[in-house]
Amino acid sequence: MKSTIKLIGIIALIAVIGFSFFACDSSGGNNGTRENILIEGDARFVENTQRALNIIQTGSPASYVMVLRYIGILRQGQSSGMWAWLDPPVFVVGPGTSNATSTWYASAIVHDAIHSKQYHDHLAVHGHVPDEVWTGLAAEMEALDIQIKFLIKIGAPQSEIDYAKSLFNAEWWDGPVTWSYQNLLVFYER
Repeated sequence: MKSTIKLIGIIALIAVIGFSFFACDSSGGNNGTRENILIEGDARFVENTQRALNIIQTGSPASYVMVLRYIGILRQGQSSGMWAWLDPPVFVVGPGTSNATSTWYASAIVHDAIHSKQYHDHLAVHGHVPDEVWTGLAAEMEALDIQIKFLIKIGAPQSEIDYAKSLFNAEWWDGPVTWSYQNLLVFYER
């Protein structure tokens, strides 16, 4: 029985590693760093990410400190999702987010840093993290509320604030293709 469980665990790990190669696109070798955050992606991704981080740092220093604490890697990918269980936590960023306005991208970084914070705060106290602590409606609404407050604080365009507000109680993150295995969730952009 134990060998079967070990075998399933090994197969799951291989699947996660293999999936990571397909889900993430760090081609181009134009990686960068920002304080303790590694930025992995092509030159445009690195530039857009640096611009978004500048907005966070100057517009909301407290949010910037949180981002530095709860995101270790910002990685270019085909879709966006927070991989909080990794060490360091990885925010994989799809082109719909990284190529949006700098204010929107900055707010998305803050949003997903909240998910990583939800995960790690619970882990520190309880030693394990049920999915509902950092995913699902309640977790999304908390992250969205903070994202909206951030957008307002930095003076983002009203259209972005209104759009974010329109997402309350809508399950936008649960797209048509969501792959999960235990704590592995990747949220696909629509």
